[in-house]
Amino acid sequence: MDVDSESTAAPTPGGTSVLDAKFLESFRSFTTDDREHLINQFRALTNAQLTNEGIGFFLDMNNWNLNAAIVAYYDFEQPSDKFPMMKFVADVTVGEGEAVPPSTRFTKTWRIENSGSEPWPSSCVLKFVNGDRLQERDETYVGLLAPNQQTNVSIDMTSPVIPGIYKSQWRLFTPAGVPFGDPIWLIASVEEGGLLGITQQLSALGGNSINDNDDNMMTGQQSNLSYNPVIIIFDISQIKIMIASAGHDEHFNDGNDEKSTEPSSYDKFIGIPSLLKQHRTQLDQFNQWFSKRDWLSFHHHHYDWWAFPVNERSSRGCMYQLTDDNITELQTNEKFISDLRQCAKLVCLSWGWDIDEKELCQITDEHQKWAYWPVRLYKIGRCMFIFDQEDYYQSLKQYAIFIQNNKKEKLDFFSHTKNRKVDVLQQWEEMEKTSKKNY
Repeated sequence: MDVDSESTAAPTPGGTSVLDAKFLESFRSFTTDDREHLINQFRALTNAQLTNEGIGFFLDMNNWNLNAAIVAYYDFEQPSDKFPMMKFVADVTVGEGEAVPPSTRFTKTWRIENSGSEPWPSSCVLKFVNGDRLQERDETYVGLLAPNQQTNVSIDMTSPVIPGIYKSQWRLFTPAGVPFGDPIWLIASVEEGGLLGITQQLSALGGNSINDNDDNMMTGQQSNLSYNPVIIIFDISQIKIMIASAGHDEHFNDGNDEKSTEPSSYDKFIGIPSLLKQHRTQLDQFNQWFSKRDWLSFHHHHYDWWAFPVNERSSRGCMYQLTDDNITELQTNEKFISDLRQCAKLVCLSWGWDIDEKELCQITDEHQKWAYWPVRLYKIGRCMFIFDQEDYYQSLKQYAIFIQNNKKEKLDFFSHTKNRKVDVLQQWEEMEKTSKKNY
């Protein structure tokens, strides 16, 4: 019998509704048998963050038909609990206020969660995607993880010789080379006088480790890992060594009041003019991130010291510690107060919180959510408090209560806060009690 010529054509794969017809037409003429060229065409057309092996996986399962492979890729990218899912939970190391000295080995550790309904495939891999390469290896294997379980993933790195801010992006890949889950970042502040690498090395000598193992897997909650490394500080002029517990902001003192003839710049306030300049520069950067809706930059950069200065010492010593006179002077600067409020507003928006309306934003982007940095929340709240921005301070208290009541991490949610106190709200309560203000 006669066969209609159209009936011999291969059927169009399902799911084409996700592709625009004009877009399909733009690559319909590609018929090359050159596999490397097909891989390059696939990447150019989809902008997919896949390895060559991952792209080859889609092409191979569609007999190297570029059209069908791209349709299959877009089908895979549609949200579905049947595919692996991963949520970034927290920076376990190299977080807020942790600086690394130059030319020092350290371990970067992230906490991640299987946020889907299916176990991850075995032999998933965390891979370096782009940015500054501080690591010796570009990938590490991640074990099978059940739904709602959390685990720590670590990469050994070495800080560069030159101080500065270094960034790199990492992603999880299936055994087939397909990326899934949230991108995760290293944002490393390399500074003279940083102590992170030293404390990690001493902690390892003492038998404690933050590296992931089977005992560190959690079900819907953070690990109860507990370690108290020691910090060894060398006073170069005296070759003195003193040991102190980690996690405190008080002045270190070995019982001798004699000071070095060359004090660190961290022991001196930078001054109001320098602070105002840094503050304005940071707000300009905030506005740039906001215009691009680049919420991840809000989450992963370090800026609290100069964006939200407070009357407490920090990991940068006294550089940004305000005195009562400093606070009084800045309170009379209307431009600074306006900029300060705008900084707080933009950071809260990156968390999905409308600080003016005291409620969650009605519409949010994918990464516009709480970023698991209670120290930052504490500092912004304290900053609003000392500068008499009562409406913003009260709004932040409402947000803290919401986080505490609605997040899975609420049991030890505030475990990494300043001076290892119980939680941010209790710290703010103590701050209110010791203040003359009536809240």
